[in-house]
Amino acid sequence: MFPFAALLAIAPVAAFGGNVVTNATELMSYLGFGGKEGVEFALDAKVVWGTSTFSKGFCAKADDGFIELVDKALWPGTLLSEGDLIKVRGTTVGLTNNIANGFVNANCLAVDVIGHIKPELPVDATIDDVLAERERHLLYYVRVQGTVRDVFTDEIDHRYWYVIMSSGEKSMGISLPAETYDMDSLSRLIGAEIRVTGCCSHKTSGFRRLCKCEINLHSTNDIEVVSPPPEDPFAVAPLVLISLDNPASIMSRGRCSARGVVIAVWQQFNFAIRTEAGTVVNISLADGPPPTCGDAVEVAGLPDTDLYRINLRRAIWRKMPGAERSVPEKATPTDAAALFTDGKGHDEINPSFHGKAISLRGIVTGLPSAGSDDGILRLQCGGFAVTVDAGATPCAIEGLEIGCEAEISGTCIVKTDSWHPNEPLPRIRDVMLVVRVPSDVKILVPPPWWTPGKLFVLVITLVAIIAAFVLWNVLLRRLADKRGRELMQTRLAQEESKLKVQERTRIAVELHDTIAQNLTGVSLEIDSAGQLAAKDTAGMMKHLDMAARTLQSCRNELRNCLWDLRSRALEEADLNEAIRRTIAPLVSEVELSIRFNVPRKSLADDTAHVLMRILRELVLNAVRHGGASTVKIAGSLEDGTLRFSVRDNGRGFDPATRPGVMQGHFGLQGIRERVNQFNGEMAIESSPGNGAKVSISMKL
Repeated sequence: MFPFAALLAIAPVAAFGGNVVTNATELMSYLGFGGKEGVEFALDAKVVWGTSTFSKGFCAKADDGFIELVDKALWPGTLLSEGDLIKVRGTTVGLTNNIANGFVNANCLAVDVIGHIKPELPVDATIDDVLAERERHLLYYVRVQGTVRDVFTDEIDHRYWYVIMSSGEKSMGISLPAETYDMDSLSRLIGAEIRVTGCCSHKTSGFRRLCKCEINLHSTNDIEVVSPPPEDPFAVAPLVLISLDNPASIMSRGRCSARGVVIAVWQQFNFAIRTEAGTVVNISLADGPPPTCGDAVEVAGLPDTDLYRINLRRAIWRKMPGAERSVPEKATPTDAAALFTDGKGHDEINPSFHGKAISLRGIVTGLPSAGSDDGILRLQCGGFAVTVDAGATPCAIEGLEIGCEAEISGTCIVKTDSWHPNEPLPRIRDVMLVVRVPSDVKILVPPPWWTPGKLFVLVITLVAIIAAFVLWNVLLRRLADKRGRELMQTRLAQEESKLKVQERTRIAVELHDTIAQNLTGVSLEIDSAGQLAAKDTAGMMKHLDMAARTLQSCRNELRNCLWDLRSRALEEADLNEAIRRTIAPLVSEVELSIRFNVPRKSLADDTAHVLMRILRELVLNAVRHGGASTVKIAGSLEDGTLRFSVRDNGRGFDPATRPGVMQGHFGLQGIRERVNQFNGEMAIESSPGNGAKVSISMKL
């Protein structure tokens, strides 16, 4: 087991590289703000101030100086005591707490206690010695004596209490774990003469970067009471004995007391009293709650000054026994201009109004925000905006509305910064009126019905209505568009179905009136030819020739029907182009002239279809039978009658002797039948050698 334990003991040593710091002075140069991270160290040292159950920081002394270390190897299981001889190894690590970035600690990764000797006795020093020779006492185990001026919780680390200890005009902080003592017991030490024993150290958390040395204690066992505080905490020097000659001496004095009547209370922890001597003193409490206006109180606190008067901070108070509550002083009507100008129009704050009871009339322009208990409102008095604090009497502003005219009485408080060495002339931050009792607020004129707030609400309402109306219109339009599209699709489907039925009917009629009748004629001609086959060969051939001609007519008619089904000529918006698309492919080598002055939209599809069939038949006749090389087509629409003609330069013919159905020519007969459907007329002008002209009129 021993070799294994020895191996564990030397394992941390093997983890380090070659560049290891071995003396305290060099290691200290890598610590604090501006230090260096990742520096490895190995030291032999003696513990001067050990760890505790509340802290893992400790101080040690090597041969060449003192060093502050953080025990991450043993704490909290094993505690280091004063006099322990140790071997430590570790590395420097930077803090990342968003405030102390850049502060470097020496973290121990291995701590071996190799012996123990008699611990060193603490060094006796005064507060002045420690502050004047900071570097000499830094990290020393010291014993310091002084008077407790104040006690409070560390506001950035609730695990620690702070004790402010002073001697003469010099003060320093003492920190100790909060778990070792309760605040009430510690507060009773205020005014006591104590002697503390601890380590004079930096603030190792790095938060307070500019603080002087403080003394760290393990527990209240490190505090020795030399002389107890007065049994009565108010049995301290009266404030009236302090002079304003030396502001620095005022700030360094211990607790002082004052007696008077409360004339104003604001912002929870602040109030003002008028002393028995008639002076006004501002009081800032260490903790609440404050007294109420009119109370006769006795106050004890730490003095400071704004150069106008001496005030008390971190104070405590109690009612004066047997004293009656005073009635608030009658307020003097005042013009706000007297507070903020010199009477000649120049901006100038008049501090002489501090502590006086005044009343102001004006328009309420601001109220406390919702959920806020600060009681702050704004009063517009002429051209001046005055802050009003009614936090101590919230019931006084019930019923106030923005825009109303009000008369508000109270105590005028001139808020001024405290003096400190770097601020030799503190500035006035605000002048406010503090309401004392509910009767201090009087509504003179209610707000007008038409206020900016109501106008804003009205505008917002109108905008909301308009937005809703626009949204409703958009939604309604979308719904109408949707239903319109659905209706259009339904109508289109109906029209498409209707057109299909009409087209089927038209094709059926044409097939019946032309092809079916012609085929019947072919059948009759073939029957007649069969009957003449044995006895009249010439008659048989005549009937067969007629049957052949009729079949040719059927083929042409069927071809025309198929062409019409495939053609998109009727979709043309221009009737001239529609006629050209219908005829041109059939007579490509013929000069075709078209002048049809009829709008396409004036003709129904059935009429246009009949027109195309007639024109196609007339042009084909002119080319096939007349041998024409030029064809002219003209048309017009007059009083509901469609008039058009087809003229060619062909061979011409005699209309009286032209071949007809009996000779197997069905073209002109089919045209005449189509014209008759429209109660129309057809006229033929032609003679042999002079071409032909066919004129047609159809009533629409």
